[in-house]
Amino acid sequence: MKKAMVIGSLGFIGFSLSKRLLEEEFEVIGIDHFSEKHDQLKEQKLLEIARNSNLIYINNPVENLILKEVAESCDVLYYCLHDSDINKNNINKKMTKMKDILTKVMDYCNEIMCKFVYLSSYESLNQRNPIGQMKMEEEYEIENYSKLNKNFFFHIVQLPTVYGPWQPDSMTFQQLIMGKDSPSIDPIREDAIFVEDLVEILLELPADLDVNKIIKINSNRKNQWQEGVNLIKGTSNPKQESSELEVKNVKDQEVYHRHLQTTLEEGIRRQKEHYKYLQKLKGLGLI
Repeated sequence: MKKAMVIGSLGFIGFSLSKRLLEEEFEVIGIDHFSEKHDQLKEQKLLEIARNSNLIYINNPVENLILKEVAESCDVLYYCLHDSDINKNNINKKMTKMKDILTKVMDYCNEIMCKFVYLSSYESLNQRNPIGQMKMEEEYEIENYSKLNKNFFFHIVQLPTVYGPWQPDSMTFQQLIMGKDSPSIDPIREDAIFVEDLVEILLELPADLDVNKIIKINSNRKNQWQEGVNLIKGTSNPKQESSELEVKNVKDQEVYHRHLQTTLEEGIRRQKEHYKYLQKLKGLGLI
């Protein structure tokens, strides 16, 4: 049985990935951390997958773990950690902490020859904010590490806005679905892809022999982020947002486009239905 470790397994993308890996009969070691009193949504996610006997969930920050004791072997490690609480005042402290965690994880992958998949974002491409600075620095660390360690193999996946069930309520689509008239604006407005389509791409990466590369995922469609906003708002003649970065297709990455099958209309419909489901659970006092 193939084994995958997902760090950040109860986050937005990490949860969808963990769920899909279990469906593919992977043994999944999910690492995340939450307090039941303060994060009922993560508790609900765990309830959805905890009955699967192939899941080993560890409720502990990765920096507190000795990964070799968690799993002596692993086929692929997905690094889905995302710290949204980064600003110009704390970025140096955050960078130091995240570099230590990243190095620890890469050392583990190098020792056991486990493929490393790092989820980044378009924010790193022009360092448009502190999160982008952090992502760019981590990408740099990964590439340098691979040059010094012959048993370390990686894929860096740079992502546009990702939407779908469980999208955080800090993001524009979700805030609009929740009925907010003046939502916060996502930092990435160049493109948008559905979370389950992304997961299909991530599932393919362990078998990809073309390693140590950066993959820029894009929908191959124009104005998907703005079209999504328009669709939720019901706007017929929208004002188009200007993109800070034009993302073009890279020929050798076009193979991944076959997984991007969900239409914007279908994806947003499913995100809306999931929000209604969560509201029903809240009404029943279950979350």
